[in-house]
Amino acid sequence: MAHQQDAKLSFAPRRVLAGSPVVLRGDGWPDCPVAIAVGGKPARIERVLQGHPAPGGVRPSRGEFAVRLATYGLEPGHHDVTVTATPQVAAKTRLDVLERRRPTKEDKRGDSGLAYWRGLAGFERRFANLGYIPPGIGAAREASLGGLRRRLEPNRRRVTGRGPGGTAFFSLPMAGGSNWVPLGPAPFAAGGMALRPASSGRVLSIAVDPSLSTRIYAGTANGGVWKSTDGGLTWAAKTDDQSSLAIGALAIDPNAANRVFAGTGEFHHDDPYGAYYGRGLLYSSDVGETWTPLAAATFDSAEISRILFDPADTAHHMFLACDGGVFETITGGTMWTTMRAGAASDLVLRVLPGPSLQLIAAFHGEGIFTNTLTAGVWSGWTAIASAAFPGTFGRIALGQSRNHPDHIWAAFSADTGGLLAGIARTTNGGGIWTSVAVPPTGIWQTVYNLFIAVHPNVPDTVFLGTSHLFRTDTGDAPWTEIVGGPGSYLHADHHALEFDPNSAAIVFDGSDGGVFRSGDGGATWDQRNRGLGTIQIYQVANHPQWAALVLAGTQDNGGGFGTTTPAWPLDRWPGLSHNPIEGDIVAVAIDPLLPSRMYYVLYGDVYRSDDGGRMWTWKFTIPGPAEWNAPFAIDPSASGVLGSGTAQRADLPAHDPELRATRPRGDVRPWCLGAIARRRSGLDARQRHDDGPRGRPAPRGSVHFMRCGRERERRVGDVLVDPADRRHGRVLERSRLSSAGRRHDLAEQVHGIGAGQSHQRHRGRSDRRLGGVLRRRLERVPLERRR
Repeated sequence: MAHQQDAKLSFAPRRVLAGSPVVLRGDGWPDCPVAIAVGGKPARIERVLQGHPAPGGVRPSRGEFAVRLATYGLEPGHHDVTVTATPQVAAKTRLDVLERRRPTKEDKRGDSGLAYWRGLAGFERRFANLGYIPPGIGAAREASLGGLRRRLEPNRRRVTGRGPGGTAFFSLPMAGGSNWVPLGPAPFAAGGMALRPASSGRVLSIAVDPSLSTRIYAGTANGGVWKSTDGGLTWAAKTDDQSSLAIGALAIDPNAANRVFAGTGEFHHDDPYGAYYGRGLLYSSDVGETWTPLAAATFDSAEISRILFDPADTAHHMFLACDGGVFETITGGTMWTTMRAGAASDLVLRVLPGPSLQLIAAFHGEGIFTNTLTAGVWSGWTAIASAAFPGTFGRIALGQSRNHPDHIWAAFSADTGGLLAGIARTTNGGGIWTSVAVPPTGIWQTVYNLFIAVHPNVPDTVFLGTSHLFRTDTGDAPWTEIVGGPGSYLHADHHALEFDPNSAAIVFDGSDGGVFRSGDGGATWDQRNRGLGTIQIYQVANHPQWAALVLAGTQDNGGGFGTTTPAWPLDRWPGLSHNPIEGDIVAVAIDPLLPSRMYYVLYGDVYRSDDGGRMWTWKFTIPGPAEWNAPFAIDPSASGVLGSGTAQRADLPAHDPELRATRPRGDVRPWCLGAIARRRSGLDARQRHDDGPRGRPAPRGSVHFMRCGRERERRVGDVLVDPADRRHGRVLERSRLSSAGRRHDLAEQVHGIGAGQSHQRHRGRSDRRLGGVLRRRLERVPLERRR
């Protein structure tokens, strides 16, 4: 293979955990399409960050290119990456893929923590056949939702009047229209002797209006932008009709507080499967009441981490950091140009004498870079080298003192293990950096939760947010962990911290539990989650007798009951009347024959309540490897008979005589059970992938296997057994997105299955056909159940 001396390649980061993306850069390449191969096979290119897309690769721009490669499906080890422009111009480099350690029951952190595996399960159900989230997916989703809204618009409920404060009164639902109403939780409310106050869902960004401190905005993981006008005591959703509800960044124009920008997408990068991708920016000119999308095509499926204003021209000149790089606009946010491609995790700005501007940007796995604007000309990006920086790292978070902008801190996540690789600070704007010791305990998932915030008036006071929250008042170690207690509780997994612009003693913290406020500089905290309905729910179970009662399992907030009020009561930890359940409850169930008996599945542990959910007791652990949210169901014909899906060769614990394995006959390939359906007699199971359908009737309390799907990458999302004929049903097959011709088929396939018959596919872009299946399902449910 011939090589050109100037053709160079580099990876960022230099080594990567299996499943995480990596940025491949090229420099000195000719202006012609170059092909990229990994291990002799065409590379899976998630996105072209610099250059132009080309078949099988990229066309460099001025000799440079940057692409983000997916490593999904690559085995741990060394992989040769070859880039070829012509037979005379080619280069080879090596990609090191590290094995990712799974969390265990004793240590739920693992590499990147539970967040990675939670996100991976959702990713595989949607995009396993591609191995990455393809370009254009945001536009395709927007078009699909737009078509649905246009069809439903004539049948939507009409506003018949307004009450106090502008509250809308609606007409009764019209035939064929939407009759959904929110049930909550908004929020989970603590009761009795529970130590934990009310909590809501994950908050990624917070902004406080400098002209009116009681006006606050919160950006949530998948609930959009929420606004409070009373300092966080109550909240109202403002962007429910937008294309993306993942809000990674918020910014208020310092010279015109009515102008608010929201950057969509949740930046994780090293943990892409857990991120909710965005659809550009949202802009409000009326203090957050209405919003307009901006630059949706430029930032389609992007993850925006920071938005900044040029203090000299806030109306037009702005900067943005996202997983595609650092961008600049001189048009107030309508048009953006790339300043440097790459995974930009954070960005700060300094005003220099001259006047001139300095940008300091953090790039995942690459380092910290600086660029200076003088007399309208940028100097170009220069890497900052310092012995205070760790040798290898992943995500980087930056923090800057608002009133002392030369004081900047940087926190580096480790490229493996989910810990911190190091902390560094500068007091002269980045010229000299010194190392700061890392807190010894209480840190994990730094790819998922990481920020560093510097006090605006006292730059030696710094807050470090990871899984736990820390504080130092000396500008160095030691760090003090801020722990919860009666009247002063903080939820785990911290994502953002904001100081009140008019009173630095008031601090707001955004975490997996919502918004929390401190009025004494961080010494004590109270919740600010009333009306904040942003908790992410894995599964719900309806009570068979009381239609108003719903049992739900949530992301990192445990489980609880919904009745008729927005605030849901908090359930108790098994055996203790004062300690609430926390964590990811991925499955819930209510025994239809004995409704006072209920079940939670938490990290594979099955808990049961025999008194209607007041007290819970651990019963057993689902054995063997399984999906993150392994299917779980109750046999409707036999109280106490449970079904849960694991790997085909899962070993059952010898000490638990109540567990027994039921496996299909005649198949020896690896699989994990993907879905279980309830039916009038027995349970119906669906494998995640196999080579064709077949089935047979099942007696009471037994398991009936039905195989479907012919490709390993396909996933079974759900199954529905025909209540009139148990030999027939429907299978929802996910991962059916294709990108041929840049046309994305978002509809999932629905298979009709009959005993001894081939399954029939109901497919295509039409959600009308899927809706028909769902309507038939609802029509067969008795009226009292439908209510």
